[in-house]
Amino acid sequence: ATSRPDQLPSHLRLGLRNGLAQDELVEALTHIAFYAGWPSAMGGLFAVVYTDFFQLVIMVAGVVLALPIAVHQLGGFEALFTYVRAVKPETFTWGSFPPMHLFTMGIAFTLGTVATPEKLVRLYSMKDMRHLRRGVLLAIVAATGLNLLIFVIALAAIVLFPGLPTGD
Repeated sequence: ATSRPDQLPSHLRLGLRNGLAQDELVEALTHIAFYAGWPSAMGGLFAVVYTDFFQLVIMVAGVVLALPIAVHQLGGFEALFTYVRAVKPETFTWGSFPPMHLFTMGIAFTLGTVATPEKLVRLYSMKDMRHLRRGVLLAIVAATGLNLLIFVIALAAIVLFPGLPTGD
């Protein structure tokens, strides 16, 4: 509980020497694990949730601020796509990729951003299937929306900063 695991063996030996049975030690350690470990685990979980939420707010705020500025700078969405075709014509050509392959790649990319292990662990900790389904739907919608908005910002970066090797 106080980050002193090196003290545990000596205290267990002293407990046995003073007459505690091994079953009593197991019982005591079980109580200690819940009383000392549960608040630490829950505190860590809440810290992760708050950190994730804060990062999401920062990311959304950045996109909400950057997107209108970038699109306005270029004269609107139609001008953006015209400029991108002029600066980097290969941006919208996919060679021999049929539209269904592009659609499938988009789904795979979205699911890949949602279904990373650290995100799945957060989803699995939801209290029931109804909340889990809503969480998955919200994660997919949020990831798709943010990815599309960031894609538009990347297109604007191609035009506004033509010397960069990519729009990233």
